[in-house]
Amino acid sequence: MIRAVAFDFDGTLVRSNAIKRKVFYDVTTDIPGAAGILDALFASDFKGDRYKLFTELCQRLTPSRAPVSARQLGLQLASVYGELCREQIAVCAEVPGATAALRILRERDIGAFVVSATPETDLKPIISDRGFDRFFKGVRGAPTNKAQHLENILATEDILPTEIAMIGDGSDDLAAAKAIGCRFIGIARSGNETLPICARMIEDLHPLPGLLFND
Repeated sequence: MIRAVAFDFDGTLVRSNAIKRKVFYDVTTDIPGAAGILDALFASDFKGDRYKLFTELCQRLTPSRAPVSARQLGLQLASVYGELCREQIAVCAEVPGATAALRILRERDIGAFVVSATPETDLKPIISDRGFDRFFKGVRGAPTNKAQHLENILATEDILPTEIAMIGDGSDDLAAAKAIGCRFIGIARSGNETLPICARMIEDLHPLPGLLFND
């Protein structure tokens, strides 16, 4: 029996993946050469959060400058990025069925959690802005990784891995679910066609309650 559900945020609850990518370019639109470096970083599947990415960008833009200067500029850009993302994600479209699914979980007294790679300090205000905070027992983000967050939920809720489901649209979501041995349901989107075949892939969240409670 499912007693808790963990949701990724971007691309799983809201249609924000494209916004987050676009804002990187918006923030640096007046910096010569930045767009090309961003293209290269994304093409290389750069690993790291916005702070690391902007620091790497600034180091490539100004290789002769002291690293501390690149970090400082990177932090400034990351701060502006966070503000713009918060404004746009607060009003972007949700994944169809998100609010309805969350409402059903609350009615059934099933603990719902956000487990995201977004920095937690940035994530919580966005959740609040959208009015989603009333649905969640916890909102968890970076720097702690998703698998560890799931482990922590198992401990605090005193449940077994078979009693929690991870819902997400990325390979990191699937990897976290596999790490603790819990059920995974994937949200299909453009760009994740190579996501390994799992128990179930759904187009949106309308079918989720049925999958959780009727399968």
